[in-house]
Amino acid sequence: MAVSGKLIAIFFYRYFAICGLIINFVIKERALRRMKGAILFRLVCVTLLWLFFCGWLLYRYNLTGTPINLRTLFPLVASGIIVFVPLYKKYFKRQSGK
Repeated sequence: MAVSGKLIAIFFYRYFAICGLIINFVIKERALRRMKGAILFRLVCVTLLWLFFCGWLLYRYNLTGTPINLRTLFPLVASGIIVFVPLYKKYFKRQSGK
């Protein structure tokens, strides 16, 4: 099954748009004041790596003709929860005792 160049361009445009939204979420003024550069770099790297693998998985679904439905999107959502909830708890959640 051949994929047209226009379809690939649309996919990567959406992929980088989502990357931009997540990076803007991570890089807030308040978060920048509290975090050191290395922590921010780690968060951006993890986010970009996760988005790359999600995009690759969706691209493979498209190549094999697998329909995109809740059953195929569940691994993406579950992996996002597994990756980002601990990061959120560690870096963004206010710690009441400190």
